[in-house]
Amino acid sequence: GEVSVVIDLAHSLTSETIQTAYLEQTAPDEISGMRNTSAWVNNQHIYFAARFSRPIETLTWVKEGKVCRGTVRIDGEKLQAVATFHVKAGETIELQVGVSAVSVENARQNREHDLIGQDFEAVCKKADKAWQSQLSGIRIKGGSPEERVNFYTALYHSSVVPNRINDVNGEYRRHDMGIGRTGKGKNRYSTLSLWDTFRAWHPMMTLLDTALVADIVRSALDIYEITGELPVWPLASGETGTMIGYHSVSVIADAWMKGIRGFDGGKALEAMVRSGLVMAWRFATWPTIRSPVLLNAPTDGVVRLPSALGMTTASPPSMTATQLFVVPKSIPMILDIISFLQYEKICIYKVKR
Repeated sequence: GEVSVVIDLAHSLTSETIQTAYLEQTAPDEISGMRNTSAWVNNQHIYFAARFSRPIETLTWVKEGKVCRGTVRIDGEKLQAVATFHVKAGETIELQVGVSAVSVENARQNREHDLIGQDFEAVCKKADKAWQSQLSGIRIKGGSPEERVNFYTALYHSSVVPNRINDVNGEYRRHDMGIGRTGKGKNRYSTLSLWDTFRAWHPMMTLLDTALVADIVRSALDIYEITGELPVWPLASGETGTMIGYHSVSVIADAWMKGIRGFDGGKALEAMVRSGLVMAWRFATWPTIRSPVLLNAPTDGVVRLPSALGMTTASPPSMTATQLFVVPKSIPMILDIISFLQYEKICIYKVKR
């Protein structure tokens, strides 16, 4: 009989705006393309290279709901490709897809690296083995079968994000849309919902996966180098700005205090202080500040003098050591109103018990 596979770049799970897209047949058995969208985060790039287990027999292009003929590529916003095959009873068509935020060629390299020479069943077994290894990081005893299932389900959920966004060659898309490259053995991460995770998930990772923690800190510092501010809630190669607080500071300080290295301590301290001052000024302009103040308190407590964290850095321009010292050490100290003073364009905290 006849079967078809639809590659649908017009579809979205959310109300994303498609800025541009294209689909192209790049080999008898391959379709590639890209889509650039804006929604929760703007200017999000995704490239793909999809290879079928046998050559495509009939390929139909659909652009803005209309069939296009006599071409190997279509460009626009709402695009689909329909690949059609004739199959015998019991015969299957397999599709291997690589993705990248950088380029189609990188997507193809990612696909070849992960999937070459493997069929669907082999990939399933490989994935199962990888998850078994991941979940074996914690062994538990006792409890009912249901409780053990709940525990490992939660551990599985804790491993779904953040997302590694660098390709196998180390390239990744930066927040300025330039292309960066990680060092050997290092990775670049995004999808960091820091407002949700700084209290428990990140401290847990300092116990379970110190290499991941170091990669996350380096990723945050890379964002700081580009934007002048540590990430708040980064997604893909952009910043959503979702929720309040600047919890990257807590994550970095916790990693440093627990002996995790592999990043520049002086640069980290500089980024922590600057981000705190940016947030202080931002919240000073809000009509109601109690909620941001409470949420900033744990972070404010770790932005102290360089000696407090064992880091060394030169003070940023026009900032003295006194001006860099942020007072709150515990949440009860900031239950009253914090007043913000502007001095040499620097916001200084005054705390009332």
